[in-house]
Amino acid sequence: MLIGLSAAVLVAPAAIGLASALTLFAPGPNFLLQLRNWVILSMIVGVPIAVFHAFLIATPAYSILQRYLPLRWWSALLGGVLTGTAPAAVIGLVAVTGAALGGGNIGESLLMMLAILPWLGAAGAVGGLTFWLFVRGDAEATPA
Repeated sequence: MLIGLSAAVLVAPAAIGLASALTLFAPGPNFLLQLRNWVILSMIVGVPIAVFHAFLIATPAYSILQRYLPLRWWSALLGGVLTGTAPAAVIGLVAVTGAALGGGNIGESLLMMLAILPWLGAAGAVGGLTFWLFVRGDAEATPA
């Protein structure tokens, strides 16, 4: 399980770097340079965040749920999406509430939160599937 968590913690931020580079620089002449830069930047920023998500959210959830539900690719995908988006959604709701109480722009705060959730959900999905690839049992590895 530790190898799966470690792989997920490394792959999820790298996926955000890859997606960022593809979105911003794909047709450009410096794409490979920008790809390298964005992946390195996302690893520097993203790995500590991914470690937090993996050890404080995903590991306890997996430990509890594995007693009741077998680990399947779709449950790992869903768990990854929830693990990736839940903390940002909670922080975003706190920010929206703070903006409302402070007389700030609620719509702008809400849009900023909604703009980042798909990126975090995608990174969580990649991390969840990476975890599943390492942790799945022999029975799940063979086709049905």
